[in-house]
Amino acid sequence: MADLIQKIVETIEPSISYDKLFPASAILKNGKIVDCVYFVNNPRLKGSYPMINIEDIADIKESPYRLPAKFANEIYERGETSMCCIQFYIVVGDHKAFSYRSGGYVDFIDLPEGYKMKDIFQVNQRFSFTKFDTKERRVKDFTWCLVDDDRLK
Repeated sequence: MADLIQKIVETIEPSISYDKLFPASAILKNGKIVDCVYFVNNPRLKGSYPMINIEDIADIKESPYRLPAKFANEIYERGETSMCCIQFYIVVGDHKAFSYRSGGYVDFIDLPEGYKMKDIFQVNQRFSFTKFDTKERRVKDFTWCLVDDDRLK
């Protein structure tokens, strides 16, 4: 388990929200892949959300749904756009903007067909685009993995 925690710290660029978050995919010992997992050291979250146990994880990898950390951190830094809600827009290379809404965590999103995370060049929390897709998307559902290790603080 110590090797897995070290890999989390060394390979996942954290996001900083209320806690330091390490968003990734988890490969479970039974072979199942959970694509949207937040690794975090915060015992207050125990029992409140869907969880997986660190002992059930064989390995981790980059999540295909991970919003690049620099963009997630920009959104977290700006904070809520309304009570208990974060609305944000991603702008891709062809200058199209896509709207997303979250109850608080923004690291996992599903991009429209044909786009990849590397196509994102800007995030914004105000509408000011000419090519705007009016469909509002929700961030992806995620699972917590609580890790009692100070390296994740």
